[in-house]
Amino acid sequence: MRNAVRKYYVANKTKEPKGVSKKSQLLKAGLELFAKKGLNGTTIRDIAKLSKVNSSMISYHYKNKEGLYRACLKDIGENQLKFITGILTPAKDKNDYNNKLTTLASELLDFFMKEKFSGLILIREFDRNQSPAADIFKKIFSSTFDELIAFFKSAKKNKLIGKDKDEFTLASFCLGLLFSQMRFDVIKNKIYKKSLQQTRQRNLFLKQFPQSLT
Repeated sequence: MRNAVRKYYVANKTKEPKGVSKKSQLLKAGLELFAKKGLNGTTIRDIAKLSKVNSSMISYHYKNKEGLYRACLKDIGENQLKFITGILTPAKDKNDYNNKLTTLASELLDFFMKEKFSGLILIREFDRNQSPAADIFKKIFSSTFDELIAFFKSAKKNKLIGKDKDEFTLASFCLGLLFSQMRFDVIKNKIYKKSLQQTRQRNLFLKQFPQSLT
């Protein structure tokens, strides 16, 4: 009886952590492969090989490759970009307005540089005509965009920016400028040896960024 109890305890102890670990391993591998090769270019075999998890676990945890892709987008939106909400609160004055925009730009730059696979997936998703995660991406984008609109609308109401400024257009400029700079950074580095990863270039960009949105 003691041996039976002991066997059950050991099995029960190790079974759940392995399951959780395999799920996270698949998610991690998915983020890297979808970023590098895209959804269509990534195979089930690729994911299983990189994650070192049996391919059957993909269907068990995520149903299929598309389900894993959706999980990757959801993870990016819910866990990795949640800092945006805390930044875009109504600005108290002009200095606070500039500081919040600078912080937003700085945090997004850090995100794309430190979480490069997540950043690449977002950029790829921008370019996709059809996506199994279109609803999730729309939620990520629209929630960020709506917060920017509310931020600029509040700034206009408090006379921190001109009353002739359109909050929708400013939100478009803001995200457009940030994403285009991050996409263009690789080309700049190759041709001019200048990158936002360099302290001087980063500081210059962050200094001028709020000025383009006033």
